[in-house]
Amino acid sequence: MVLLSHALKELHARGIRVLCVTMDGHASNVSMCNQLGCELKGDPREPLQTSFSHPVTGEKVFVMMDACHMLKLARNMLQAYSPIATTTGQINWRYLSVIGFVINIDTLMLMIPELLQVQLYVLTYRFSQDHLEILFNSIRASGGWNNNPSARQFQAIFRRLMV
Repeated sequence: MVLLSHALKELHARGIRVLCVTMDGHASNVSMCNQLGCELKGDPREPLQTSFSHPVTGEKVFVMMDACHMLKLARNMLQAYSPIATTTGQINWRYLSVIGFVINIDTLMLMIPELLQVQLYVLTYRFSQDHLEILFNSIRASGGWNNNPSARQFQAIFRRLMV
């Protein structure tokens, strides 16, 4: 939570507006979003709160779960824990994996009207983590045999990739 708040403040100080944060559906990320003011876990009959207030401007910052990661999570849950049983019966694994997609749909329904006030169209692919994954794969590949670079190596590789 502290890192995200700090990043939002620093980006704002440099004139960059952050409208949406995309992440995988890890429990720590969901917990962070809830601490920031979202309501991503709760009564499934109640509407989700898929945004939080920007720490500087107070504008809404929307939250999205990366769809590819949510599909992988569903597959892994089904493979590892099927069927999921509790003392009160079986948990429907579909609910566990679908919640990420519900968060995304809810976010898009709220965010797209705001985006269309200042632009003509919305490229939803831009809300994916693929761009970062490609960058990090390039960084790991640039290290040769070492796919876990030190801070100094990371900095050198990053500079080389940005040129």
